[in-house]
Amino acid sequence: MAKAFSRLGIKKPAKLKSVAILAMGSSASWYFQDWESKGGKFTDEVWAINAAGVWWRGHTDLLIHMDDLKRDEKRDKKYVERITGTGLPILTCTKHDYSKAIDFPNGQVAKGLLPDDWHFDNSVNYAIGYALWHGVTDLYLYGCEFSPGKSWFDYNESMKSVKDYEPWWCVYYRKPMFREAGEPGAEQCHFLLGVAQERGVKIHLPPGSTLMDRDRLAFWYGPDKQPRNWIPVDPKES
Repeated sequence: MAKAFSRLGIKKPAKLKSVAILAMGSSASWYFQDWESKGGKFTDEVWAINAAGVWWRGHTDLLIHMDDLKRDEKRDKKYVERITGTGLPILTCTKHDYSKAIDFPNGQVAKGLLPDDWHFDNSVNYAIGYALWHGVTDLYLYGCEFSPGKSWFDYNESMKSVKDYEPWWCVYYRKPMFREAGEPGAEQCHFLLGVAQERGVKIHLPPGSTLMDRDRLAFWYGPDKQPRNWIPVDPKES
């Protein structure tokens, strides 16, 4: 935690190799399964989103809370007391008079990462951008779901309409398996993960997360039979 305190508010980020972002979605529990299997903390730092910092304060180094704390006080004062009472440094939009709060370095983080007319639209995306600013090479995302998962009932209902001549993965293109609208930010999150991939960052997503469809069986769209490690190519290049 001391490292997190010492580098907040500076213009140049510290070099971090690995960060785990721990949010409040359903796949958050996978962090503790990985923590157990790896014998304890396995990243340089763990950053919590909002109330996740309260839930798992003993496991986190930094709390990222991009909603204005003064505004949240008007809605739920006890919630803000719990957030500020964690003892964690809090990265937020406006620090106000909270002793452990630091203004998020918007300009520095967004520069070269987002197009000029874009803005971070979710706390998870702020956290991903902050991690990339720190030059991480391994990024772990837990509980970062933007939409709920589907049940086996939905899957079975969809399978009933898959024709005999259709491949199994057509089940995901039936209405019962369509993703429901969830919290805003998924599209930008996907964009940022693409940027991270291009920069050589290894992205770790838990099975069961709806982010990037990790809760679904992997398949290549198109072929009836799924070749192993099949990569589509332009026929002109083959």
